[in-house]
Order: sequence, then structure tokens, then C-alpha cells
Amino acid sequence: MTKPITLITGSTSGIGMQIGLDLLAKGHYVIFTGRLLNSSMLFEIELKEKGYSNTDYFIFRTTDMSYETDVDEFINFVLNKANYIDNIIFNVGITCRKDFNDLTIDDFKSVIQTNMLFPVHIISKLADIIKKRIIFIGSVLGHEACGSSIPYGVSKGSLEILTKHLAKEFASKGVTVNTLAPGFTSTKWHDSKSEKQIKRIEKQILLGRFATTKEISHACQFLIENDYINGQTLSVDGGYHLG
Repeated sequence: MTKPITLITGSTSGIGMQIGLDLLAKGHYVIFTGRLLNSSMLFEIELKEKGYSNTDYFIFRTTDMSYETDVDEFINFVLNKANYIDNIIFNVGITCRKDFNDLTIDDFKSVIQTNMLFPVHIISKLADIIKKRIIFIGSVLGHEACGSSIPYGVSKGSLEILTKHLAKEFASKGVTVNTLAPGFTSTKWHDSKSEKQIKRIEKQILLGRFATTKEISHACQFLIENDYINGQTLSVDGGYHLG
């Protein structure tokens, strides 16, 4: 296969799906993952309607990235399917919205495992076949404090320092490692917020609006196409950190 191969976790909706669609349009062969079987079936139908047949352009794997057994099965699936992967993009992320006093150790464990530890595990097992880019989809909340989900913010912040360590680890292989940190983005999850919540957040963004998934995808493509950015966190937040 001469096409570049890109693996994207959590890619049946929102930012992950947009990145995958845009890379398909650029000629990448994309390995998509998603958690729910029904969603994946609808997703595959949608892609085929856009002219992308499963075998020629993409492959889909139902995987719940919050469970270690699923993660290990996914690793074996990839190793059996591909001799190399050009780019691997970690988009899966879960949160836990509780008051601080109600948070448990298990709450922290679940979020940190899914958002940081399991991606590290995947990288370690696929290290020999990754050829170009490792990209974490972090969050502006990884470096801007927010009390709504402390485990989420901590897990995303950990990706930023992990990026620097892995950039050194993979330097000899010519693989770059970066984190893309989107701000608030118009996805189904954020669109479900009340109008009052959305207006309050928009007031904290200098551009006065949420990002589109296309804008975040464009930034991800920039990281894929640039050979000289390494060990960095690229924030795409519309000036939220200055609001």
C-alpha cells in the first residue's frame, strides 16, 4: 500500500471524524475507531455514500478505549493489518464531572487511564511500525484551570509533558510528537450545552465563538505536514487563554 496510513482513535464523530474525512480527501488510508457498534455501522454507511469503499480507503474497528482488554485487542488488530503506520492520532477522551469533594480515586484512574495511560501503552506496542507522527488531541483545559472536570484537565495536561518526553524518545527514529490543544469546539457534546452556558463560554473567547471541527482538523493537518515541529503543544482556542 503506497498511501500514507493514519490511525485515529475516537473518530466516528466530532473532531476525530472531521480529521479522518479530511485526510481521506488528501489520499490517506485511515484506520477509524469507535466505541458503539450501531454508531460504527451508520458511520461506515455514511463514508461509503461519500464514495469511500471500506477496503480501498479505510477500515473501521469497534473498540472501547477505556477498557484494557479492548485496547490490547486493538493493538493486535493493528499489528495484523499493517506493516507500518505513518501517523497515529489519539483523539479519544473521557471526562468526569463531579464536585471536587465527590471525586474518588477510581474517577481519576478511569479518566487518566483512557486519556493518557492507554495511549502510552498503544505507542509502546506499535513503536516499531510508527514512521512519521504521533499527535495527541489535548485540550485548552490541559493548561487553563477549570473546576468543571479536574480529572479531565489533569489528564490532558499530562499529555503536554508526555509529548516532550516522547519527542526525545522517538527523535532517533525521525518521528515527531506533538499535542494539539483545541479550545471549545462545536461538536454534538458541546452543542448539547444550554444557551446560557454557551454564551458564558463565548464571552471568555477573544473571537467570541466556538471553533469549528474543520478549523481543528486544519491545525492537525498542519502538524502532520510540517517536519520541523516537535515536542510542542499547539493551542487552537480562539484566544480563550487571554479572555
